[in-house]
Amino acid sequence: MNGTESERPFFFNPIEESRLNYDYFGLSMQQNRYAMPALGILFEYSRPARIIEFGTYHGGLCVLLGLYGKTKNIPVYTYDIKDQIFYQDIFNFLGIRFFEKDIFAPAVKEEIKGRIMEAGRTIVLCDAIKIKEFNMYADYLKNGDVIFAHDYAHDEDDFKKMKVQKIWWHNEIMYKDIEICCRRNQLKPAFADLFRTAAWCCFVKEP
Repeated sequence: MNGTESERPFFFNPIEESRLNYDYFGLSMQQNRYAMPALGILFEYSRPARIIEFGTYHGGLCVLLGLYGKTKNIPVYTYDIKDQIFYQDIFNFLGIRFFEKDIFAPAVKEEIKGRIMEAGRTIVLCDAIKIKEFNMYADYLKNGDVIFAHDYAHDEDDFKKMKVQKIWWHNEIMYKDIEICCRRNQLKPAFADLFRTAAWCCFVKEP
């Protein structure tokens, strides 16, 4: 310590350090530190044939999705209404397919529906207008497909606990917002405790 730096522990409490904007291996993303391990576990378990992300933003999370896609030789598609990507060169290298489109426009909706319904398991990540995305695109999932939504808490009490536990401080979707859709499409929670820690929900379509 040279006297110019404030005292701080060498290793941080991981809960205390959870925050809204987390750099993961230098990639800027609006996730906490538990999101990447949780997604990695789910991907290895589910072995998707493709990944579709809504809400690219700066693209930090999508770089890691693309790295998985590159190593497993599967396509990664990401959609946003604006191009705000920080990592275009990495996108190009990994073969990530970015679309600057309105995912609620009828023609784009049909395009995405077609991709979801291709053979093999599709993973859909809702990270823009979460409630609307989930309720719209869950209707096109095949048996075994998986859908996620970020900034999730099961209910108001759960969100209060998440803030106290310093897991996450932002909420845009709860189970009441997607309950009818989940029942209609026979969606069941997967790894619920794991993804709660990452402030995501994860549902799989069962036969």
